[in-house]
Parts: sequence; C-alpha cells; structure tokens
Amino acid sequence: MKWKSFNWFLHFATIAANVFSFAIGHLLAWNSPVLTQFKSNDTDVNPIGRPITELEVSIGASIIPIGSTIGTLLVGKPADIYGRKRILNYLAAGGAASFAAISFASSIYVYFIFLTTASICISAGFVIVPVYVIEMAEDKNRGKLGCYSSVIITVGELYVYALGTVTNLLKLSLLCGLPFLLFITITAFLPESPIFLSSKGNKTEALVALRKLRKNKSMSEINKECKEKEKMLDSTSKEEIKDIGVLFKTRSARKALLLSVGIRLTQQLSGFFVVSSFLAPLFTETGISLSADVLTIIVSSVNILVAILALNIIEKTGRRFLLLTAIFVDGLSMLVLGLYFVFKENNFVIPDGVKVIPIIAILTFLWMFTLGLSNVPFIVISELLPNEARTVGSSLVLVTGNIAMFLIILIKGDENTLISENNLT
Repeated sequence: MKWKSFNWFLHFATIAANVFSFAIGHLLAWNSPVLTQFKSNDTDVNPIGRPITELEVSIGASIIPIGSTIGTLLVGKPADIYGRKRILNYLAAGGAASFAAISFASSIYVYFIFLTTASICISAGFVIVPVYVIEMAEDKNRGKLGCYSSVIITVGELYVYALGTVTNLLKLSLLCGLPFLLFITITAFLPESPIFLSSKGNKTEALVALRKLRKNKSMSEINKECKEKEKMLDSTSKEEIKDIGVLFKTRSARKALLLSVGIRLTQQLSGFFVVSSFLAPLFTETGISLSADVLTIIVSSVNILVAILALNIIEKTGRRFLLLTAIFVDGLSMLVLGLYFVFKENNFVIPDGVKVIPIIAILTFLWMFTLGLSNVPFIVISELLPNEARTVGSSLVLVTGNIAMFLIILIKGDENTLISENNLT
C-alpha cells in the first residue's frame, strides 16, 4: 500500500528539473580542475597552447559569479510570462551550446565568453527550478522534494572533480553539456507548473497537469486541490502588480524579502565557493600522503551521502533547525581553520598531531554546508516570498548572493594569491 501511494512521477519530474542543480555543481567545482589545466605547459592538456597569466586566472575565477548575477537578473519576469517549463528548455539549449563552444575554444577569451553564457543559463535556470518544484509539490513533501537539489548539486560537483582528473577540457565540456540535451528530451513528458497555468486562466490545462503530478490520488482529491490552488491565486490576484514592487508594498512582504536576503548572504559569505573552487590546493597544504585529487573525490562522494541524509531528515527536524545548526558549525569550522593558518603564518610551532585540524575543519565545513546551507536556504526563500512575485523576488535575492560571492573572490584575488596568503606553497 505504501508503494502504491508513492508518487513516482512527481519525484521523476523533480529530478529531471534539477539538471540545473547538477550544472550548478559543475560551476562550483569547475575552477579546481580547469584552471589547473590552463596553467599547464602540456598542449595535450592545455587547449590554448600556453599557461595562462595570473590576471587571466583571476578573471576566470570571477566569471562564474558575474555570469550568475546576469542570469538571475534576466530570468524572473520571462518565467512569469512564458512559463517555467518553456524558459527552462530555452536555458538548457543555451547551456548545451555554451559547453559545446567551450570544448572547442582555442583562445582564452573565447573560453571566457562562453563560460559567461554557460553561467548565465545555468544560474537563470537555478532561479526557476525551486519555484517550479514547489509549485508541483504537495504540502507534505515540499521540503523533501526541495532537498533533491542539494543531493544533485553534490553529484554535479563529484562529476566534474572526477572527470577533471582523467579528461581534458574538450571532453569535460562535452560531458557537462550532455545532461542539458537529456533534459530537453525528458521535458517533453513533463507538465507545466499547475499554479502558473491557473494564474494565466488555463484552468483545464492546470487540472490536466495536476492529474499527471498526482497519479497517487483520486479525481475528487485532485479536483479539490485544484480548487484550493485557484482560491489561493484569487486571494493574491488583488495584488495586480506581479513585479518587484509587490515586495515593498506590505510590511510582511518587506520582512520576507529582508529575511530572504539575509539567508542568501549568510550562505554566500560562508566562503563555500572559494573553498570548493580551490579544494585540492587546500588539501595539498595539509601534507596528507593521499593525493589531493583523490581526497577531493572522496569528500565529494561523502557529501552525496550527507545530502541524502538532509533529504530524509528535513521534514522531521525542520528547516530552521538545520539552517541554524549549519550556520553555527560552519562559522566555528572557518574560525578554527583561520586560526590555524594565522598561527602557521606567524611561525608558531605546530605539533604533528595538530596538523590534522585543518582537514577536520574543511571536512566539517563542507559536510555541514551540504546538510543545512546548500539547499535549505532556497526552500525557505521560496516559501517566504509572496506567490505573486516569487520568481522576481528569487532573482533579486540570488543577485545579492552572487554579488557577495564576487566580492569574496575579488578580495581573495587569484588562486596563487589565495595559496600564498596561507603559505600553501
């Protein structure tokens, strides 16, 4: 009976939509293997035939947050006008084309251009996916379905870390573009968001979409849910404005926006992007005998298990508990790691037994981030923002985070600066 009540199609639709989460994982891990290849003298590894300069390393590290900011700014309104599914398809096509162009780039500037377009498409899609998933989900499984994104992001990171150690840029880029083509094929079988269809007055189509997504329910239950969604939309339709202005019209909307921005800034200011981008050099510094690349793959593999754990406990523990716990533990981990490098830089004598501390701090940081700061913030933000401006509001919130990410990279400088500041060479 339990298996009969399990809604396989809804979970399938959620996983399919999260190809953009998979691609976000690519972006988070991208710099670690790719910038290493660009600094190589081996022309079989380095497609541009020369090691890139430190300025080019810095530009390459900054492109992803810049492209992400552009993508999140552009996508909000089109998704409300043309639909979640259609825009996701266009963005998937753009992502596939961008990675194909990257794979054949023989100039660093061509690479920069198409990495920017890939970042724009992926980040724009990542804005829409949580909204699309929440609008398809039932109240009882919204949190669990939202956490699929966290699992898939970590799989996307592992995908790049693992392939980056055994393939060149050409093959890696083509393999990163392949999931987008698969997504375009699969979406032919997926419905548009029922809430979007209802908001456009397409009530018959909304009911058909809901039937697809509720294969475990009777027709009477589906009709009841459809009427509830229409009632919810009717109650918000009085707010004629469906743009960013609605976020400032009421005290509750302003509070929701402020909380959402605060959560997003906390997520990005944790420094996760910098840590994940330069994970191998950080592990190299610890002096552990195991290869830094192998250790990075092992850490990413365990990250997947942590993400699956989050998926299974979020409804029991609650979003707030996971979020606050992750913030506290990650802050403590970064404090310990920072103190370790301060002591090392100032030539303090560090006993051999203490040298394992940075590894523990990095592992704790990464795993707790995955548990409570990777995807939980996006679930909370999507639930906080008012329905009539959810996609536009999500874009604004994500932009603030991307700006914070860019500023962190700007402060840190290029990879060599990051390494030299901490005596990692």
